[in-house]
Amino acid sequence: MDTAVPTLEGLSDKAHRTAARYLGKDALTYEFKRAHKPKWAGEDRKVKEFLRDLPPGTSVLDIPCGTGRFFPFYRERRFKVLAMDISPDMLAEADKHAASNIRVEMGSIFNIETCAIFDVILCIRFLNLIEADDLKRAFDEMQRVGRRIIFTLRVRQPNPTGHYHSPHSLSLIEESLLPGWKISRNEAAHQEDYRLIEVSR
Repeated sequence: MDTAVPTLEGLSDKAHRTAARYLGKDALTYEFKRAHKPKWAGEDRKVKEFLRDLPPGTSVLDIPCGTGRFFPFYRERRFKVLAMDISPDMLAEADKHAASNIRVEMGSIFNIETCAIFDVILCIRFLNLIEADDLKRAFDEMQRVGRRIIFTLRVRQPNPTGHYHSPHSLSLIEESLLPGWKISRNEAAHQEDYRLIEVSR
């Protein structure tokens, strides 16, 4: 596992706070605190639905991969996976669940250091934790190294209710797409305002 911590130059304070958030005890208890919640179950169901028809050998970049929650599914489907995260503590947890088809490396979504092109990039529970300019930079990188990007996004609704932190607009995603890219899927996960979205070229 590569352990060289990437830098976060030129990003917002919010991006820096997000990077510092998942260290130590927060990494060790990450799944324990979340796995029983409806949002987690909804994400699991929809992510597997979006990936289920892909053949063995499909190349996947999981970024940020967190503690490797989707690794069992990758093993079952025999995908060829590069899993990256900026937190060494999250990666240490993920590495416990890695397999011969899953490589775990330190890396930043804002500067993806690979020459590979991936069939699919998976980005779950991240884009609402950064500012709009950070999101655009992340999308530039993901579009550079991927053919399809699947991600979660809490979107603004006219009358928000309940747990509603830092939503983005769908138009921000559309503005972040390079020529030839389009939104090819947009479905609710556990709530109508919390979406699993696929963009592709």
